[in-house]
Amino acid sequence: MTLLSKMSPLAARTLLRPTAFTMPALRESHAALFRKRPAQLIVNRIKDVCHFYFIGIGILPVILCLTYNHIVYGTCELRDYPEGEAPHYWQFERTPVRQWWAKWFGVSDIEHHERNLAYFEKLGIQARWRCAIYAYGHGCFHVKLTSFFLDRSNSV
Repeated sequence: MTLLSKMSPLAARTLLRPTAFTMPALRESHAALFRKRPAQLIVNRIKDVCHFYFIGIGILPVILCLTYNHIVYGTCELRDYPEGEAPHYWQFERTPVRQWWAKWFGVSDIEHHERNLAYFEKLGIQARWRCAIYAYGHGCFHVKLTSFFLDRSNSV
């Protein structure tokens, strides 16, 4: 009897235990759930920055400004010169926005013409100096054209 009393807790532990179900092995049992791929952090960051700078503060505000300008002011129309002093060069632009841009950032036709005249005069002086230096040195005497030579050519 004593033997049964000593064995009963052991038997109770083994016999009264619930049926054990097998746990499936999780490692290397099937295809990977998360596939390895290159990191997307930098690519997504570049796309976000480009989208912000090109669309957010680039193209979209310009389109909105142009749309507003077209709706409010419309297309240009021909009118006679007003009486009094002659209009400025920037007053020939179609819309007030374009007039403001031409007034503060544009170049008048007269200034553009004078810049071209100065540029072509400088090219002519350089060409004359190159001919003179070539004739004097027979092609082997080369002098770098500087403002010193160009200034002296005007005084001669």
